Amino acid sequence: MPSLVLDTNALTDPQLSDLGQTTPFKFVITDVVSREIYKGASVDNVRNSLQILSRFPKRVIILKTMGECARMSGRGSGLVRRLIDERATAGFGEFCSVLFRDDSIARRMIEERNTWVERDRAVFRPFAEDFPNVATDLVSNLFSGSEVAILRRGKEPYPETLISKVLNLTIEVTQNVMGASAIRLPTSDGEMINTVLFRGTLSFVINALNWIRTGRRADQASVERVENDHVDNYVAAYGTFFDQVLTRDQKLLDLYSELQFLRFRLSAAVSSR
Repeated sequence: MPSLVLDTNALTDPQLSDLGQTTPFKFVITDVVSREIYKGASVDNVRNSLQILSRFPKRVIILKTMGECARMSGRGSGLVRRLIDERATAGFGEFCSVLFRDDSIARRMIEERNTWVERDRAVFRPFAEDFPNVATDLVSNLFSGSEVAILRRGKEPYPETLISKVLNLTIEVTQNVMGASAIRLPTSDGEMINTVLFRGTLSFVINALNWIRTGRRADQASVERVENDHVDNYVAAYGTFFDQVLTRDQKLLDLYSELQFLRFRLSAAVSSR
């Protein structure tokens, strides 16, 4: 049965209601979208976000936290199953029942989740503040003038040299993150490509390349913009483990398509080594 990874804006989209009524699709809620749902600790906002999904709770899949998913191996067997929070998925219907029935309990549940959201945002903020420097370094230190020109034209296939740079950069960043977080390194590049961290990092790299492609100045990016891009990065990354991303945001759809394209190209490059 096809499974769609939901962007935040898809939660209130009439298309989601139509798909719930006319298809057997399953709908995936990721950690990053959960944070957006509970941000601000507003009972009304959470109810509004989950109103459509509460009508077919048995078709909702809740994923484990990013911290848990980041530590999972890229071993092919059981890859998607390991990402799913079985307990939260099974309990989603009861959660919605309480959410819409009891104001007092709903408020307490949402406040608890918002505390977790704000703690994670505080951890992420230094990265968001440093992103302009990282993106600028990509232009000045990694890509040649001709490669930047190719990226900015955006109409021709990436040459193999550029594919190799993207692969090596993404592997290096992923390994650094894994090492700093005491995560076991994959035993092969193929297994690396199957990890959530690698695909999230690749999504980040694509976003940085898009800054180059459009000629935007990274040093003018606001922290809020970087935080929003971070949500898009991981919605797209998790989408590669399922069947598609559901969103009204064309920019996110383009990111997901490019991520899938590069992921397949990188997998082919690894296989041919």
